[in-house]
Amino acid sequence: MRGTRILQVGRVALAFGMEWLPLVGEHPDRLARRLTRRRRASHAVLSGSDQAAVGLAWLDGKSSAQPYSGAQIFALLHPRGTVADVLDLGDGSVCVLAAHEGVVLSRADRIYQDPGLAQAVIDELRLAYPRLRRPSSQLAVRLEDLAGHAGDESRLRRAPWWGWRRVGFVGLAVCVAAPLAWQSLADARNGPPRIDARQAWDQAQRRLLEQHRVHGAAGTRALLAALHRQPAAIAGWRLRLLSCRQADDGAWRCLGEYERADRRADNRGLLRRAPRDWRLDFPSLGLARASWTLSLPAQVPDRTRPPSAQGQARDWASRAQGILPAFSAFRLDASRALEPTPPRDADGVELPRPPDMRRYALRELRVDGPLRSAVLLIPISQHIGWRKAALSIGRRPAAGLSDSPINLHLEGVLYETQDLPAPPG
Repeated sequence: MRGTRILQVGRVALAFGMEWLPLVGEHPDRLARRLTRRRRASHAVLSGSDQAAVGLAWLDGKSSAQPYSGAQIFALLHPRGTVADVLDLGDGSVCVLAAHEGVVLSRADRIYQDPGLAQAVIDELRLAYPRLRRPSSQLAVRLEDLAGHAGDESRLRRAPWWGWRRVGFVGLAVCVAAPLAWQSLADARNGPPRIDARQAWDQAQRRLLEQHRVHGAAGTRALLAALHRQPAAIAGWRLRLLSCRQADDGAWRCLGEYERADRRADNRGLLRRAPRDWRLDFPSLGLARASWTLSLPAQVPDRTRPPSAQGQARDWASRAQGILPAFSAFRLDASRALEPTPPRDADGVELPRPPDMRRYALRELRVDGPLRSAVLLIPISQHIGWRKAALSIGRRPAAGLSDSPINLHLEGVLYETQDLPAPPG
């Protein structure tokens, strides 16, 4: 996202539409510097007391005003829980602001011309954070409130900021180390401990793969069983839409929308009949929303030993082609490498990757069709990790094999391995 917008509120310049990236690792400040440099951002700001995220901005440098991040101010004002709101920018557009435990969320700080799109983002965030709350109308966020709380923690720093900070640390280290130079020379004969490149790469790849889940046949079967268990009608309310999405922690957050189909139906009756694990809210007199958490069996990709890209193209694709008539859409994207961040030695030099180290890749997968056809996916799902499942309920009769009043939309990933490079010579 490179469309950062600056709004002047009194004497304060507020920045919106920044790109926010999580920082995972032992040295978040180093990772923030690296991300700022790689994405060529002009400004950056850290979010969270433990520097859990970095916000990047691309400004042209024409304005002399010192900008402050509106999203970071919002996060500082809400240091506990998960809070989201839609901010009116005063020019016909709105901005979604959201924070979790005082850290700006990566899907927040986005500008929309349509308030309906902003509300859809809030709904998606609620799937990942069921306890998300919105401020009351009296406490709704305003531009004046954000400007009044602008401070050093929300000030955007120019990109060279990172480099000067590093120079300061290096200079201080040199001054402190000078008196110990002779002792260091005496110890130099033993040499610094060498970092094992194989072990470092194994750890880097392990951290990467642990962020991915392969549901396989067992997880796919459990997901479809959960969708079939969802009541299509309950206490005079009729299911209109069901959406489940995998959160970062591996759990699935589900949201079902029910519309009032019987004039005798009421909220009290639905609350009595609803499953115990449902959390219900009623946005209108004719609509009810149920949210709950779903757990599916899954493994990390390397434990399932996915075949090579050529094997998937030959065997898996052939099996998928056999079930295409049962679906209205079946799309498999091109292979994309799943590469860990290269580890570095104590001097910051990138360690060489072991030539015989297994390389992983993935292909984005999207499937649409009748819910009854989904059972055909189980035999080919050994190396698939699902990310989203949605049901839409129509009112028209089925016209063909790939048509149904209950349609399923699935999004996931097919994992595979890449061929190792040929040895030299």
